[in-house]
Amino acid sequence: MILIATECMEGFGSPEYRAVFEHVTTPEEFIKKLMKKEFFIPDQWCAQETYQVMLKNEIWIYTHGIDRETLKRFHFHPVESMNKAIEALLERFGHEARWAVVPDGPLLILQVD
Repeated sequence: MILIATECMEGFGSPEYRAVFEHVTTPEEFIKKLMKKEFFIPDQWCAQETYQVMLKNEIWIYTHGIDRETLKRFHFHPVESMNKAIEALLERFGHEARWAVVPDGPLLILQVD
């Protein structure tokens, strides 16, 4: 489970990046097509990384920069508030669940021991 809080001031990203997500029916289907080399779209590598993560993890997003419908269409789980999301996660995984808070996530390399 991944919970992201981000402003997304530029919306969903570049036109090329968004085009990849518009092209996809499911994360699994995208990866299958990619492995068969059925298409090439500029910036598909970033979407590929995102969808590979989605194959194993739900991605919840709290943002004001992307509307809920777009997030759902692109296979993300939008959340109304961080407080509600954390309450839902505590209910789902329990109070003994392990958490990691990662500020500036794209700028870090994490290692779990």
